Amino acid sequence: MKKSGKIFISIIILLAAINPLFSQNGNPTYSFWNQGPLHGELSFKGIYRDQQTYFGELEESQQSKYFIGGIKLNTTAFLWKPDILNLYAGGEYNPESRDEKYLVVPDRSEVRTLGKLDLRANMFNNKAVNLSAYLNLNKSYFNREYLTNVKSDHRLWGGLMGVNNKIVPFTLSIRKVDWRQEETETGRIFTMVQQNIESRFTKSFSSFDKSELRISYDDYNYRYDLQNETSNQVKRANFTNSVWFDKQHNYSLNSTIIYHDQAGTYQFTRFEVLERVNFIMPKNFRLSTGYNYFELTDINQETRSQRGELALNHKLFESLYTTLFTDISAIRQTFYDENNLKAGIDIRYTKKIANSRLNLSYRYYAQLTGMESQPSVVRIVNEMQTLTDGESTLLEKPYIEAGSVVIRDNTGTIVYQENLDYIITPRGDFTEVTRVPGGQITNGQDVIADYNAMQPGSYSFRASNNSLSASLSFFRNLFEIYYRGASQEYPFVNDTEFLTLNRYYQNIYGARVNAGFANAGAEYDNYNSNIIPYRRIRYFLNMNWVIKSRLIISVNSNINDYKVLDEDLDQLYASFNGRLAYNFSYATRASLEAGYLSQAGRNIDLSLLTGRAEISHIIRKFQLKAGLEMYRRHYLESDIYFTGTYLQLSRKF
Repeated sequence: MKKSGKIFISIIILLAAINPLFSQNGNPTYSFWNQGPLHGELSFKGIYRDQQTYFGELEESQQSKYFIGGIKLNTTAFLWKPDILNLYAGGEYNPESRDEKYLVVPDRSEVRTLGKLDLRANMFNNKAVNLSAYLNLNKSYFNREYLTNVKSDHRLWGGLMGVNNKIVPFTLSIRKVDWRQEETETGRIFTMVQQNIESRFTKSFSSFDKSELRISYDDYNYRYDLQNETSNQVKRANFTNSVWFDKQHNYSLNSTIIYHDQAGTYQFTRFEVLERVNFIMPKNFRLSTGYNYFELTDINQETRSQRGELALNHKLFESLYTTLFTDISAIRQTFYDENNLKAGIDIRYTKKIANSRLNLSYRYYAQLTGMESQPSVVRIVNEMQTLTDGESTLLEKPYIEAGSVVIRDNTGTIVYQENLDYIITPRGDFTEVTRVPGGQITNGQDVIADYNAMQPGSYSFRASNNSLSASLSFFRNLFEIYYRGASQEYPFVNDTEFLTLNRYYQNIYGARVNAGFANAGAEYDNYNSNIIPYRRIRYFLNMNWVIKSRLIISVNSNINDYKVLDEDLDQLYASFNGRLAYNFSYATRASLEAGYLSQAGRNIDLSLLTGRAEISHIIRKFQLKAGLEMYRRHYLESDIYFTGTYLQLSRKF
């Protein structure tokens, strides 16, 4: 037996042995050791699975039999009083026996825990000094989006000390993570070891101010598949302060100072100051102003920027909101100097008319931009982007060097792999990033992009941007129609060879129905741009319906038909998830789940169908579950057909 399995069993035996020695009724005895009741669950599960895999002319057949026995235990205890030392211990262990005709087929529909240990301790709660510690070990199988099977070994431990006093309350925490993931089908392995120390200080001199200082140190090492090991050491300091000049908090000053120093594989320093002042004035006027200083230095370049904002807002009655705003910024970079001036107006109007409501908004701004530089290749770092299925994500700069793009998570810790986690597609002079389903990047995730791009020479331009939206809803928002339009033009341009500006006209028309338990709608988007013109039609339906606490119906579906006009490229995204559950009685319950996901287009072809049916019945203190699950997948050039059945018996105590 592996060492980890022995640890899990030892903890479980210890919990089971200690419990009978002490009180089982949960009533505190206020003796030296006060033991709470022992709770847990015993289970046995038998599984049969069959999977057929086709990749081109290759064919694989897999049949698997699983017999899984599991035990879960958890209990609490305290010394003398709960405020002195409070303990929690929980464990789970699921040994299994397999009869494999080929390879392991991990769970398709749920996370399957092989072993888990959770220990927590709290000392001196509600005292001037309090301590806490925790340990969490977890081994499990799971899958990403029903596409990639992963075996995970996650280990976490740490502690926290809190000091409460009237001078400077503070906390000090220590945390270590040891994480290993293996994709069982591709063989890719991801490992990460991260250590974190953080202290937090809070202080208020009166009821008119509040300050917080956070200081942290991170040391992490990670390796993704065959990439070189990455090791970074990060020092961070973050100071925030709020000051109010009156009891009603109508006048306030908010300050933030950030310092980030990173050494190791990726070296850079960042310093940032943000200041904001708010004034609530008579006659429903509100004035806000802000200032931002930013400095970033790495081994290749240095960037310094200053930005000032001013906005005057007015509210007329309950229906008309008007804002005048201006924004000025100056950027000084190793390879260029850039100046921007933006000014505009924002108007919002809402009016109730009989059984309907009208909403209107209009925004206009003009922008002046001037750039002084020599044509050269520069390194763009820490550009924030969001990768969402069915939406085009273009990197900000044109003329990007092939092979220079690096995509990381928003913490900068994990470096993703091209063609496995994301793909790069040229779009004229620009570059599009698309996530790969089943990879490390989830749908809608924020990422950071680094790349080399050609910096144009000196240029200047004036931009004009208009946006208008209107909606009309009827019968307390039961039915709504809406329109959104936007345009961006450049009345004046003094450009160079490598300058590409996005001129566009966009019109969106839509309608939706909101019936309380369900909402549905359709939307047409026509985006005429000199960079990536497209047309998109979207349909959606969401429903959650509970009938007399017995029948539960849940449906979520979305169709997104996306066409890039200048390349005559069609991409179709369709998804459906449905669930039907019925309670025959307190003891008997049945459920049916189905899902469908389809992506059609260049490098994204995917068809995925999943289904699961389950019935459960409680006999005294025993619960019996029986189920059938199905899985059909076509992705690029591979096909998988999977069917499984299971029977589970468990008893909670």
